[in-house]
Amino acid sequence: MAPGRLIHLTLLVIGAATWLAPASCTDVRHVGTVGDRPIEVLVWNNSLTYGHASRVDAIPYLTARASTDNIHYELKYARTEVVEEYVLDPPSFDASAFTDANLDQYDVVFFLHTTGNTIDDEMKDARRQALHDFIEKKGRGFVGTHSATDTYQNGSWPWYVDFIGANYVTMKPIGGYEAGTLQALQTPPHPILAAAHTPSPWMRMDEWFVFTREPSLVPGITVLLTVSDQQTSTLRPSVWIHDMPPADPSASQGGRMFYTACCHDSRTFADDSRVIDLIVAGIKWAAHRL
Repeated sequence: MAPGRLIHLTLLVIGAATWLAPASCTDVRHVGTVGDRPIEVLVWNNSLTYGHASRVDAIPYLTARASTDNIHYELKYARTEVVEEYVLDPPSFDASAFTDANLDQYDVVFFLHTTGNTIDDEMKDARRQALHDFIEKKGRGFVGTHSATDTYQNGSWPWYVDFIGANYVTMKPIGGYEAGTLQALQTPPHPILAAAHTPSPWMRMDEWFVFTREPSLVPGITVLLTVSDQQTSTLRPSVWIHDMPPADPSASQGGRMFYTACCHDSRTFADDSRVIDLIVAGIKWAAHRL
């Protein structure tokens, strides 16, 4: 082939590759990846009243796919060494991440199985204000898993409970890794469930929470999945979102919160990879990438 024709053909091939459409946005692994910087997520798993081993065991499942998901997990302030179930974090901890200036670099704050008054050190008022403003004034994102609702119990921070929707009360069945069936409430499914390919019904094993109230009683909260365990048949919420209006009418976006009661037991991550798909889709939605 003549050199001129070879060059021309090469340019055509390069042009075609550039023109090809990106991967389908219905796959959570490719949503928000084309031309976007990574989503910056602050991971916080400080546990002061009950320590889940899964608050650490979840991290490798998330970070192993972080590049594909276009997410960067900041682990500087998280506990990452393997722990046994029940083991609490020390009463003295570094909550310096929770300042207005420091949080400004993140798109999402992730409460990964937190318990107790998790960010309250000797500067608790400033810590709380920084998180409040990150959500309400800056319109950023928040993700909570499992015992994030067992955080700030007994009226210790009413804003947080109204923001996340409810507090944890108990689990049914008590103390078990039991079969349950999750069911979507919207048709077509919410973009989080669509991106994660979350089945409905979805039968899997977990510890199934009961809450102080129906979270959808809070304006802006929408329940995405309900669950009924196979022993008690009690239907209750299990996955929901809080889509907040902008605090300033001239702002482009309000704060977003995604919560799933999932994943008490570390086996959950290995038994069904779709739980990580769901958490990742929740992160992307909270970051305004879905």
